[in-house]
Amino acid sequence: MFRVVSLMFALNLISFNALSSEISKPPQFEAETLLRELAGLGDPEAQNHLGVLYQIGQSGRPNYARAIFWFRKSAAKGFAKAQFNLGQLFKKGLGVPLDYVTAYRWFKKSAEQGFVPAKINLASMYRYGEGVVENRIRAMMWYELATVDGNPNSLTIRNTFRKMLTLQEVREAEKLAKACSLRAFKLC
Repeated sequence: MFRVVSLMFALNLISFNALSSEISKPPQFEAETLLRELAGLGDPEAQNHLGVLYQIGQSGRPNYARAIFWFRKSAAKGFAKAQFNLGQLFKKGLGVPLDYVTAYRWFKKSAEQGFVPAKINLASMYRYGEGVVENRIRAMMWYELATVDGNPNSLTIRNTFRKMLTLQEVREAEKLAKACSLRAFKLC
């Protein structure tokens, strides 16, 4: 319980500080200190949040090396958001060489846990052949899987892409999406 309260307190301090220019720097540093303490104790959510702070440069300029360090620690524990964040860094070449294949692997791990942004990124990678062979049906399958929770952005993206496919391609993608969903996103 203490971990949850501490983490929420730290995140609220950071959010409050980011929204108000009138807040002094000490709460931000206090929040970062709390996150570092929790991250150091092995909390994957705190590790991911600390990685995000380094990535966006909350304390100044972005430090991608530190962000990657914390994302990797969190991702190794199976934290989907950290896996997604690593995928983003590799897809954009931030702090690491641009590497679509590695980005794909991280997005896949995250998507296998149901993380919608990772599913959308996998769809995009199949759509444009980034790190995988271009495959419109697989792209549509991942767009379909990203809409399961009714996210309006996912629905818009899926519906726009769907118009570019034949009815046969859409049906095949829907069939693959259903099978993938039944396997809990494994082996998709």
